[in-house]
Amino acid sequence: MLNIDPLKIVEKQIVILEALARFKYLTSKQLQLIFNSQSCSYINATIRNLKKYKYPLIKSIEFGIAP
Repeated sequence: MLNIDPLKIVEKQIVILEALARFKYLTSKQLQLIFNSQSCSYINATIRNLKKYKYPLIKSIEFGIAP
């Protein structure tokens, strides 16, 4: 059982989790298009919040500057 307080997960995080459950893999740019956001920084901050738990809800792959 996960030690996650359900009240700490905001609606944007739930949308990210639902999109990842459907597509399995999404880039920050693709999530930016889903949210109709101007900036990837908010998306990246939301992803970092999902990875900060003792048992992270998502995993990510770092590609660096030139994948």
